Amino acid sequence: MAPVTPRATIKPYSHEKFITFKLLHTPLVSKSIIFVLCQFVILTFIFELSTSQTVFSSNTLVRGQIKDNDNDTYVVEEENSDRWPDRSPDIIAVDYSKDDKFLNATMWLFVPPSSLNLSQYEKVKYMMFIDSDNDVKTGGKTGIDYKVEIGYNNKSQTWNRTVSQLVSSGNGINGSAFESAFVNETIKPHSSAGLHFSLNLNQIRHGDFYKVYFYAGTKMNGTTTLDSTDPVQFPPLYVSINTSPSTLTIRPGESRTIELQVNSTKGYDPFVRLSTDNPPGLETSFEFNQFRMPSSGIMTIPLKIHAQSNATTRPFTLFISADATIESLRSWSTEPTKGEYPMTISVIPPLTIQEMLFGSGVPIKIPQEYLLGFYGIFLSLAIPGIARWINRRKEVRHLERFMTEINGAYDSKKNNKDDCKDGLEDIKRNVDKVFAKGRLNESNYKILNEKIAYYEKILDLNDVEEKSE
Repeated sequence: MAPVTPRATIKPYSHEKFITFKLLHTPLVSKSIIFVLCQFVILTFIFELSTSQTVFSSNTLVRGQIKDNDNDTYVVEEENSDRWPDRSPDIIAVDYSKDDKFLNATMWLFVPPSSLNLSQYEKVKYMMFIDSDNDVKTGGKTGIDYKVEIGYNNKSQTWNRTVSQLVSSGNGINGSAFESAFVNETIKPHSSAGLHFSLNLNQIRHGDFYKVYFYAGTKMNGTTTLDSTDPVQFPPLYVSINTSPSTLTIRPGESRTIELQVNSTKGYDPFVRLSTDNPPGLETSFEFNQFRMPSSGIMTIPLKIHAQSNATTRPFTLFISADATIESLRSWSTEPTKGEYPMTISVIPPLTIQEMLFGSGVPIKIPQEYLLGFYGIFLSLAIPGIARWINRRKEVRHLERFMTEINGAYDSKKNNKDDCKDGLEDIKRNVDKVFAKGRLNESNYKILNEKIAYYEKILDLNDVEEKSE
């Protein structure tokens, strides 16, 4: 007999939940009041019934496909070690759908059952395993609670379908299990390319979260060959990403930190790994990129985005990806669920002088007369400073030119006192003219005169020495 357990149970209603009213037998108590009170009690009862049920169904049809690796059958039992694995149970893909009542699946194989030479096989089996409570400690080996098997009986030469419940023998996860079939029926031979499974979910016990595996196997000449798929989670695991802000504007050399929100199916605590596809000129860094999601299904992570100083000023698309799996991050034996978010990042030119003065945010409207006044003040302060700087540069050039002329006149004519003095006097007159025009300051004028007087003194001393000799 099938071990049927209803998915939604109604709790026994307790009379303590009723509200008891003591009605006074007075003329003021009318039938209308009694009617209102009865309606209130009935509504309370209905509400209690609705809230006491276990909520599972959602009227949502779930469809999907499992893609299996090609040519991945493996041998589990063999009498002839030289034998290669049989290719016929190689699962190509499984299409599945689930609603509130039925779980349906179509298994696509490298060799369809209708194309098999059944006489050469000792066993041919195709199975759908259900871990109905998502718990490896219950049911049979690895937590399998139910099995739907479609197999060929070589003795009776018939196809049979069985639905069985597996109960653990109590020896742990890898222990043996007792199998009790509550559906055993002969079915018609399979003529289509795909193998169809169908399970009435009301026939089994299951919680809000469960998973399904698919197996195919053959035994020929003492060699058993199997193939299996990754598990399908119900409800399906999904993962999505959003950012705050949704877009970003950044300048070369700047860094911004945004908030990344990761969402996943509530009730699971999957492992998630984050990554980005950095465009040229942009760098990203997560505060942490591997973590386990809480069962609430919401997680926020800071993401730092840096634009390099040589980043091109144009819009970029930054792809932020999330890989999620129920299993450990170290194994990733199943294909992870993927989520991706394309974020637009616009790299704009560096700040201009006006933006540095007035800011680069909301434009500020300044009256023209104020703006002209500001520029006037700015120029009245800047122009004299620039003029002084230019004048100092000219004074330095005059000083350098006259010093060169003085040294040259002395070096070239020092052996002829009169000619040398005449040359120095000519230079002194030119220095006086330039000083009179304001092109030399007093300090530089004094330096040049002292230099000329120094050379004239040397010439006089040389002349005295020559006469004394």
